[in-house]
Amino acid sequence: MRTFWILFICFGCQFLSAQTASEYKSCKDDNCRFLSAFKAAEHFLETDQIGESQKWLQQAKDNHPPTSVDTSAYFMQSLQSELFYYTGLYQFGVHEADKGLSVARKLKDSLLISDAYFFKGINEFELGDYKACERNLMLSHKFYPKKNPKKHIRALVKKEYILNNLAQLYVTEKRFDQSQKFNQQAYDEALQNKSRRGIPNAFQTFGLINLYQNKKQKALDFLQKSTVSAIEANYHDIELMNYGYMMMCCEDRNCPENFYEKGKDLIARIEVNKAFQRLFYSSAREVFAKQQHNEKLLEVQSRIISLETERRNNNNTYIQDIANQYIKSENRLLNLQIDELRRQRNMTSLQLVAALLAMVILFMAMLFIRRKSQLRKTLLEQKNEISKDLHDDIGSGLSSILINADLLGKLPDSNERQQLLSGKISATGKEVSQRLQTFIWSLNNENNALRDFCEYVRQYAFRFFEGTTIAFHYHENIEISADTEINGHDRKNLFFCIKETLNNAMKHSGASSVSVSILADRKFLTIAIHDDGTGMIDENRFGNGLKNIRNRVSQLNGTLEFSNQTGLEVKIQIPF
Repeated sequence: MRTFWILFICFGCQFLSAQTASEYKSCKDDNCRFLSAFKAAEHFLETDQIGESQKWLQQAKDNHPPTSVDTSAYFMQSLQSELFYYTGLYQFGVHEADKGLSVARKLKDSLLISDAYFFKGINEFELGDYKACERNLMLSHKFYPKKNPKKHIRALVKKEYILNNLAQLYVTEKRFDQSQKFNQQAYDEALQNKSRRGIPNAFQTFGLINLYQNKKQKALDFLQKSTVSAIEANYHDIELMNYGYMMMCCEDRNCPENFYEKGKDLIARIEVNKAFQRLFYSSAREVFAKQQHNEKLLEVQSRIISLETERRNNNNTYIQDIANQYIKSENRLLNLQIDELRRQRNMTSLQLVAALLAMVILFMAMLFIRRKSQLRKTLLEQKNEISKDLHDDIGSGLSSILINADLLGKLPDSNERQQLLSGKISATGKEVSQRLQTFIWSLNNENNALRDFCEYVRQYAFRFFEGTTIAFHYHENIEISADTEINGHDRKNLFFCIKETLNNAMKHSGASSVSVSILADRKFLTIAIHDDGTGMIDENRFGNGLKNIRNRVSQLNGTLEFSNQTGLEVKIQIPF
């Protein structure tokens, strides 16, 4: 019976190979030949004919532009990585996955990026680099698209496969809590997607988690569920591995032989991948060695040796073919790169001249910027010096005038007229002093932040209304733009607008309450000043002050609004 199945499979493969070759030859353009060859490579990989798959993959590469960056380029590198994985050339598999990752990133396709990280991770697992494997499987999970991915000419990784491989990694590292968590997610995902392979895979991993924690009955239950599901889906590789794992769950001596015979019968009936056969026999060897069942142990060991010999012989052929075809492909790319370098060499003189010209322009620009910077620094120093002189000399002089005027008004022999004049001198001096302080404040670049402007306004307003019958209220909401800079000229104009409005409210409004509100977003600064007085019956209430306010707001490219609502509200809005 087994001979019949082998002859049937061989005949079927020869028939499919001839049919594929016929389809390939009937193609009239490179795109058709590429698709035909690539599908053939995929088919022969699924039927475990690694040599044929590599041959057809090379045909696909020969019919695809080697420097092209598209999904087809990625699929070829992804398939090449998988072929290296199945032939045990894991380091080459990592290299091809890296090349595929580079293409996927250029295409900005998250599914392809996820797929590349997945193949990189499973190759690193076989190399024993578990940290790198975990990192890349996690990245594969991170980049996997949330929406259902579109279909391609090559079946790409599924989310449940990523989660299940993470769970299997954690089983290997005996991190069972993590393994349970990720495998549960894999099972839920497989169940939701009705994944024919994902469900038996998840059941199998649940079985292994319990088996390695010595919960053998629970492990056996999960493995039996996995086997039933695998048989229904015709995934006989999972079924065969389960028989080996179920042998390890057995408590009595006869139980393992029952599962062993089922596994042998499956191998006799169906051509299962040699790698999975070896895993089955390795599990059997471990069980029979513990039982000291020498007869079965010799049988299993003999079968493992036979599989290893066959694998080595096949792999030698596969590896030689793959290496030759891979070298051919790499040489083709190398020749293209050499041609590109020759073209670049012919342009070297022009590039050199352009580079020298650019350097000259850059040097001149740097000189200009440096000179401009020095000029700005000089002007800043002069501005700071003027500010210091104004504060130290004129400021101290004004303070002296104010003190003397105050003393003159308090002299016991001063008449009413002298007291009136000293009061006027004092008021004028205070006004000039305050304007001088504002001017000095506007010259200092350290006060350019919006928060510093608001603080200056707040302090001035509270001092202004201090000792009067008018209640003052202040509110600000500037968190978003607190660090936004306002230059000295604009700060001075804004402040004088606010000052003029507050002065008008005190003198002419008859208000009992005045409020200032400063609001800022990323685009505008809005200042609203409201009093509960008589409102603005006509513009004469402001006198020349209104004209000054309008001119200052206009210079700031802002808007000015008046509204009579339970008093007067003046709103100034300027853009940042």
